[in-house]
Amino acid sequence: MIEELQDIFPRLTTRNIWKLLLTIKFRYMKFGTIGISRLEASRFGISERQLQWFIDYLRDLWAIKKVRFALATNWFKCNVYSLAWWFSDGLKEVKEYIKKQFVYIDPVAYVKARFPYKIKYGKLKFEVNWDKYIIHLRGRFKDKIYDVWNNCIINPLKLSS
Repeated sequence: MIEELQDIFPRLTTRNIWKLLLTIKFRYMKFGTIGISRLEASRFGISERQLQWFIDYLRDLWAIKKVRFALATNWFKCNVYSLAWWFSDGLKEVKEYIKKQFVYIDPVAYVKARFPYKIKYGKLKFEVNWDKYIIHLRGRFKDKIYDVWNNCIINPLKLSS
């Protein structure tokens, strides 16, 4: 399904298509219908025109069918769609693929197991090869590894021991 959509929409990245399909799937699982609008394009990192083309393509395939018109929580209007049975079955395969590929790594446990550290003022501080790193244990950036010298958040697997 992803490869077919990638061929039809070459400007959409694979990641954007995954985001769209997973959003559709979880909205369908939670509400039984999906509400989607072109004004949500910023959530997926694409333009409004690209999202409208994606919605129109699903309509043309009869994968989604308009049920009603609704007012969203942030005061823009969106259409509410029902899914075709074959499209909802195809979305079940999307989740199975995701489960096999991605594994969450807890940064705090990862660092505690591999590096000497200090906990002070709600921050876990440690060094790797003279580079300083901080993990905030509470707040907005909780459990993110912050590189002090480069002023950025990094992946725990990028740390070399």
